[in-house]
Amino acid sequence: NAQEQKSGNLLKEMQDNEIKLLQAQSEIKQQISKLESEKEKRSKSHTSLCKELHDVTEMNKSLEERIVVLQAQAEMYKKDCENERSHRERMISEVAKAKLTKSVKQEQHEDRMKQIQLESLQETYAIAVEKVSDYDKEVLELKQTLQTKEETWK
Repeated sequence: NAQEQKSGNLLKEMQDNEIKLLQAQSEIKQQISKLESEKEKRSKSHTSLCKELHDVTEMNKSLEERIVVLQAQAEMYKKDCENERSHRERMISEVAKAKLTKSVKQEQHEDRMKQIQLESLQETYAIAVEKVSDYDKEVLELKQTLQTKEETWK
């Protein structure tokens, strides 16, 4: 009797699993149908997109060359600014070492002078960062121009 009940439960579970399997197969077939439809839509425009891509790629070459030049210029300018900052920091450090031998009153006065020099350095560095940012903006504008042209050709 318990054996029959166990067998009945197993049979019921198998039937439930079979129904779930059929439902899953139906869902999979629907998904396959959707994907095939999408694939067909995409393949129709593939040829024209390839031609447009070729045209855009040709125009992109000159823009990429310009971007490389601008990036190199920005990097050189950034290095120059970093070297100048490093030099100024060394100079400030040397001045600070020499001032250690002076009186407390002189040290306070000289510390104020160092602060002014540091602010000047910070202003110079901020200008350098702004110029690098300007180069980055120009690079971004060139990339946006490229994208706009790509969208226009589509």
